[in-house]
Amino acid sequence: MFFSVRDINSSAIKECAVNLRDNQVLVKYNNSAKSYIYNNVDTGELIDFLSGEYSSVGKFINAWCKDNQSPVTVIA
Repeated sequence: MFFSVRDINSSAIKECAVNLRDNQVLVKYNNSAKSYIYNNVDTGELIDFLSGEYSSVGKFINAWCKDNQSPVTVIA
């Protein structure tokens, strides 16, 4: 089950949701009609993100989804 992240103040990210049980992050970017599910994201980092440890959604996505090379599923 995905939980939507509120207060996304990002020029690049339109929507973000987190699934703690399956260690997934769902992201929809402003410049794309597709959604992306990043898999195998570190549980501790997901909890830190949800508890406000990151100053922005984009910094979390870049650090723990993109730069960490988490496997990604693209949803058209």
